[in-house]
This record gives sequence, C-alpha cells and structure tokens, in this order.
Amino acid sequence: MPYDPRRVNRSSLRHPFHDYGTPEAYAFELTTYERRHLFGHVDQGRICVSRLGAIVWAEWFRTAEIRPNVVLDAFIVMPDHVHGIVLLRAPADEREDLSAGSRVPSDAGTRRLPSSLRDDGMPPSPSRTLGAIVRGLKGTVTRQINELRNLPDEPVWAPDYWDRILHTETALAQKRRYIRQNPEAWWRDPTQLSGPEGKRAIDRTGWG
Repeated sequence: MPYDPRRVNRSSLRHPFHDYGTPEAYAFELTTYERRHLFGHVDQGRICVSRLGAIVWAEWFRTAEIRPNVVLDAFIVMPDHVHGIVLLRAPADEREDLSAGSRVPSDAGTRRLPSSLRDDGMPPSPSRTLGAIVRGLKGTVTRQINELRNLPDEPVWAPDYWDRILHTETALAQKRRYIRQNPEAWWRDPTQLSGPEGKRAIDRTGWG
C-alpha cells in the first residue's frame, strides 16, 4: 500500500480530554515507517510473520509481564501494521481487597472513583497510560530489529499511532472481530501484494 500520511496521522483525532490512564479497553494501531512490509506477508488469508514480525509478537506478550495493570486482549501483526487491544486495570492500591477484610465504601454505588489519580491528587505514573504502553512496545521492538539488521538509525515505525476507546462490550466485540478478520481482508484486497511464492502459510492470529 502506498505511504499515506493522512492514514498515519489519524491519531490527531485522539480525545483531548480523556485520561488515557483510566481503566478502560483501548484499541490501537501502529504502522511501519512509510508502510514498509517489515513483519511478513499474507498468504491466502493467513499471516506469515518474518523474523522482525516475531519480535513484535514476543514483545507484545512481554508487555503484561512488565506492566501489572495491563490485560492483553486481541492482537495481530500484519506486514506493515499492528492492531491490538489492551485493558487497563486500576492500580492494586486503589482496588478494594475484600479478602483482607476491607470494607466497601458506603457511597461506592453512587460515585465513580478517580482511579487514575494517586491519593495525593497527582496524575498517574506514565507507565500506567496507553501512551506509555505504545511507546514501550515501539521502543523495544525498534531496538531489537535494528540490532538484528545492523541499522541503528533506521526508523521502524511511523511517528504516531491511532487509538479508540472501547466504552461498551459491543464496541469491544466489534474491534476483536475486525482484528481477527484482518488477514482475510488483506488477502482479498487486490491492491495488496502477496508474499514470497511457495512459503508455507502460518496462522499466527491466535484465534485457532
């Protein structure tokens, strides 16, 4: 697909007043620099990841290991972009620990706790936000890919990213379905180029 700066810069529509550390479900899309096909190819509706694409997959799974407030949901690596969904949880010190005998506040059913704020009213640590998750993923993937190909200053990703806040179960289900069907949609698009002929297709979508 030709490089389209309008597509890359869709993140300019990011909600300016939303706290992206708030516990919610978030979908995001990252694109490669100039839409280069770095991460593999699609063969008959199945994504065949390259060595570089495998790095992206590995670091995606590592995200939940290093960020305890993150729950990983749907994810797919495509030749020139990545789709993912993350669910952010409230920090442990802001959740009621019923097993320890703590009591639920009397007004818990009538108020919404500012779970993204610390007790002293300061903003949350950047490591809790969607932006920090995306920056961390892009940064570590870039470092490993450039070490592998010995190109320390070569860009891997487009500068920004697209996101959507999934407020409802319906929106979450729709986005999961969209991600699941991405390889098939790519294969059916006549503008997309297929990968190397004869290479065995590997289903790496994780949807069985």
